Amino acid sequence: TILRTFSPSQFENGGWNAGGTCTRTSPLAPEEIKDGGGLDWYYRRIQLAEIDSARKLGEKKGNAFDILDVTRAMLMTRRLVG
Repeated sequence: TILRTFSPSQFENGGWNAGGTCTRTSPLAPEEIKDGGGLDWYYRRIQLAEIDSARKLGEKKGNAFDILDVTRAMLMTRRLVG
């Protein structure tokens, strides 16, 4: 089983239904991405912890779990606020 990590919204200054826009024409540089904060990283940390637990339990039952971490790549497509 493969889990894909959280893919953040691509809208800036609000959600798609709250006045947000998606006008970026170039991605963020890797050094512009902030690893420490925000809900995007919070959700990702939860997923990483849960997949670790699933791996440990799965090994006992012959099941395998892995992760496709897309959060960082998806953050590169929008500018973080804050």
